[in-house]
Amino acid sequence: MEILRELDLYKPSNPKLVFGSTQERKLLPTLPSAAPASRLGLLLHRDSWPQLGPGRYATEQRTSFTHQLDLRPRSRRGVMFGASTEPRLLKAERRRAPSPGRYQADLWADLRPVQPPRAHSAPPSVRRAPFGRASDRFYEPRRAKDPCTPGVGAYHPEGCIIRRELRKQHSFGGKIEVVPSVIVKCVVNNSDLCNVCGERPYGDYYESGRDHLCRACYRRIRHASPRAAAEVYSRQQLAAFRKVRDCSEIHRHENTDAALQLKTPREINRLRNREAYLSLYF
Repeated sequence: MEILRELDLYKPSNPKLVFGSTQERKLLPTLPSAAPASRLGLLLHRDSWPQLGPGRYATEQRTSFTHQLDLRPRSRRGVMFGASTEPRLLKAERRRAPSPGRYQADLWADLRPVQPPRAHSAPPSVRRAPFGRASDRFYEPRRAKDPCTPGVGAYHPEGCIIRRELRKQHSFGGKIEVVPSVIVKCVVNNSDLCNVCGERPYGDYYESGRDHLCRACYRRIRHASPRAAAEVYSRQQLAAFRKVRDCSEIHRHENTDAALQLKTPREINRLRNREAYLSLYF
């Protein structure tokens, strides 16, 4: 064998390539017709593809006039049961508006009110205004005798119907509860005092953190002048107060943690809903 190889009389078969592949190795000069099966070949193959590009798509086949006609039905009744019954070809739009030259003011200076035509009457010789209107094109409120919008005192807000809805608390799969307008504090002995007059408030009063105001002091500060009210509480601080009351109307504690019910839960819910509804108007 060695002697035959030296005399070039024996030529062995070509060995397999790397990884046991017998495919031909595609080189770069043969691109883009033959790209190597690698990442570089995929990138070069995509960038050098001659049919890809904004100006390479055959859009005339989908946007041509013949393609639109082929999609339309061939009959007034359509091509099947329940198909479209519109005409094959749409009618061209015709604009019957007068030309720009017919709107000149010198052509219809002698205007007269447009009267409805009578039977067997001669056609009028007087030129009519465009669309039968000779008023100003743009509305000017200074020149208008009768303003279109009423004055400030012409409105009656008390007669307007305002839709008011109760605030409710929703829960996922639970009951919907009405947000109470007055917060009930359950305490054994209510020792809250008004920060202004120093007296114990009776009934409903206002609370913001550790500050308390009776109804009389709250109304006096709210309706006072801004300078006088700022000496006690500012507008932002006054808006933080909420109406509260103790639990003496619902149950009694008798100086213990136990509660002796004075009203049933049904009566308590009815009173809470009634107060929440009336708080929308008062």
